[in-house]
Amino acid sequence: MEGWVGHRPVTREALLAIFDRVISGVRAPSQSERAFVIACEFWAAAQNNELATRFPEKAALSFLAASEAFRSIGARDAADELQRVVGAWSRSGSVVERKGHLKGLGRRLAFGDDIESTIAAYAGSVLRTLRADVNRRSNWDA
Repeated sequence: MEGWVGHRPVTREALLAIFDRVISGVRAPSQSERAFVIACEFWAAAQNNELATRFPEKAALSFLAASEAFRSIGARDAADELQRVVGAWSRSGSVVERKGHLKGLGRRLAFGDDIESTIAAYAGSVLRTLRADVNRRSNWDA
């Protein structure tokens, strides 16, 4: 989608907090954090028209995972659209036909839900949970 400048600041902060925690070995991401990261990655790829190149192999499986991720963060219309794409994708015979299903997917995903706002709201809840976790750990260490 033209004009997309990236995730909102709260979303970037939440992603960095998850990645920092994982890289530092504090704890593996929770299932909800994984869903959040998948939704963010898929949304960014859709907005940058990179779905065909980022998810070429086993695309239907990737789309199903993204659909479940969107559903878990509250973007139900986007999840439903991805389910439709998976169905059409699996019935398609050629690469050209499959790429056609991806064309404009970013716009179609954004049609029903305000995905950027939904992702940002979910990011806020992720940050609150991560901060509460840090506070609990620091209280235990004291």
